[in-house]
Amino acid sequence: MAKLSTRFDLCRLIDLKSLLGVSEDSEPGCVIVTLGKNIVIRFKINDQKQESSWSSKDKLSAPVVFDNNQEHYVGVFNGNQIRLWTKEADQLDKIKKYKFSKEIFGVITHNELKRTTVVVFRDGCVLPLSVALEDRKNIPDTGSFLNATQTIDQAQLLSIWNHEFVVLHTTKDQEITCLELVPLLPETLSHVSLELKYPDDDGIKLVGHCVHAFESCQLITLWSNGKLYSMELLTSVTQSFPGRCLATLSVLNSKHPVKITSIGSHHIAIYGADPSEEGAVLIIFNIQFSLVQCRQLFKLFSNPPRLWVIGSNLILAEQQHLKVIPFRLSAQRLSALIGSHRPVQREGVTVGEWVGQLSLKKTGQKPLPPSDVFPESVVETIKELTLSGSSESVICEVVVPQLIEKNSLAGLTWILHFFVDIPDASLLKILVHCLKNPSETEQKGVVSLILQKPAVQNVRLFRSHSSFQSTVNLLSIINELLGESLGDCNILNWACLCLDAYYQQFLLIKDASTLELLKSVADAVSSELDYMESLKELGATVRVLNSGEQGLNRKNHTLNKKYAIHFLHFFNSS
Repeated sequence: MAKLSTRFDLCRLIDLKSLLGVSEDSEPGCVIVTLGKNIVIRFKINDQKQESSWSSKDKLSAPVVFDNNQEHYVGVFNGNQIRLWTKEADQLDKIKKYKFSKEIFGVITHNELKRTTVVVFRDGCVLPLSVALEDRKNIPDTGSFLNATQTIDQAQLLSIWNHEFVVLHTTKDQEITCLELVPLLPETLSHVSLELKYPDDDGIKLVGHCVHAFESCQLITLWSNGKLYSMELLTSVTQSFPGRCLATLSVLNSKHPVKITSIGSHHIAIYGADPSEEGAVLIIFNIQFSLVQCRQLFKLFSNPPRLWVIGSNLILAEQQHLKVIPFRLSAQRLSALIGSHRPVQREGVTVGEWVGQLSLKKTGQKPLPPSDVFPESVVETIKELTLSGSSESVICEVVVPQLIEKNSLAGLTWILHFFVDIPDASLLKILVHCLKNPSETEQKGVVSLILQKPAVQNVRLFRSHSSFQSTVNLLSIINELLGESLGDCNILNWACLCLDAYYQQFLLIKDASTLELLKSVADAVSSELDYMESLKELGATVRVLNSGEQGLNRKNHTLNKKYAIHFLHFFNSS
């Protein structure tokens, strides 16, 4: 499972175009932000405080990184100079300069490869930092392989099957994107080059790509037709480019460039324009199950998109700010993903039907909706969705608004009885609809059915659906049910949800009836607590009875299980 947490601002940008990049610092939880060509700042992510900063009269030409081998910060100045400095350095202008005979693209590191820092030259030559510093005046031309029309856009250092590779993302002739896999030990492995060009070339352009190197090495590509592909690299099995189609993404606009980066063994993060072209969207895609697991919307889209992963945080540039979006990856649970993917509607495709009928009793399926409960149009919709293999959550999203529009309380009751996977949004829509007239017996019965289900966990979602007055009406029904059913945790959780959603309003309310309702709920909760305490005391007695320990009443030789008698024999060692 994957989840994106609430975003926050890390710092303000001087200019989006002058931002050189973000890299991981030596201290956990800190990042190095190369804000401009003269300014480098270290920030702590948790509290967004500035730890230290440096400035220079010479212009930086690449993001500053930390070399774990020599425990120095490394910066590239004026395209052909490298400087090394420590955290305690004050002025970078006084730091020793190492001038090179070739133009430098940048210095790259890897989070897991702590002892490797690589210098990438613009002609494609790659050397470890220590070797490059030693041979800076006579860099050999043997490692150069890029031609004059090929420029480097991005460089990565990856470990693929215990071999270190530098991955160069280049552009040839200003339009063709190429991928170069350069081994750090060329005597043992060969250089791999690949042109990223769609096979049919019907005007379909590459909008984003990344190399995903974890359990295997895969090339992930996204094209202007919305198709996301995965292709195995460095394997003996030949696979035609672009590989296997994972999905067709409709959650972002594939006409604009996107940024793709790996964040886990089965997950990638994709940042691009919103389909409405009125903002941006960040999604986490599960390449194992080919599903979009979560997404987050932004008001503005920055072109070109900039995205970095630092630890368990995604950092992206949005106009004048750097945004931090914490993410969390947990164990894969296929049951949690069922129903989260909608099938793509294709014209001219018919759904096959089994010949003959199966017994519902043998198959364990829920019964089809009766025509006397549902409107005829809704019955047909449910049958079509069921035959197409749609999950209960998808059926609810389609059918519940239709039933609410037709005010079919019998149909909503049937859904609540026979459907298990009802989305929170659909559940809240039914709840709010029935709370418009809570005094009516039928609508009150539907609300009671909803309160028997687990409470919605998202307070913000609850507030967006239920107004304060609807929440008061719901709390009134909950108050009645608390007196009737002791020990029902679901009803108590719904009560907590109502109070959490409108805590300030309940705190400042002066309406006498609402205050009386709150007092009554408090009394009911106190009764629930007393009931639970009595169950706690009773539990100790039940455990004694179940243990089988028996006390003997010598007077009438009856068994007394309220206490136990144990005989201890002491022997004198003398």
